[in-house]
Amino acid sequence: MLPATGGPLCHRNTGYLKETISAQPRGRLWERIAYLELLLKYIDVCRAANVSHDLVAAGLAGINERAANLVRVCRSDATRHRLMKLLADTASNERQ
Repeated sequence: MLPATGGPLCHRNTGYLKETISAQPRGRLWERIAYLELLLKYIDVCRAANVSHDLVAAGLAGINERAANLVRVCRSDATRHRLMKLLADTASNERQ
């Protein structure tokens, strides 16, 4: 069993950013969006822990690309709004 803090499944463990940004979100559309939203939060934690700026930038670029692709295939206005918010949040993170 993994420890409660610092194990690979803990969002505070910043040692897995490279693996996390290279993973392809799977599942239903809402699950892929949720993955990208959680990835953005994880990137914030990594940035606060001084993880490589290049890795953080790559993660944000990956979120942008994937979210933009999902906007093209989504059908509902609510989903499109959720993705547009994710894109806006990602853009504001890029400026930090």
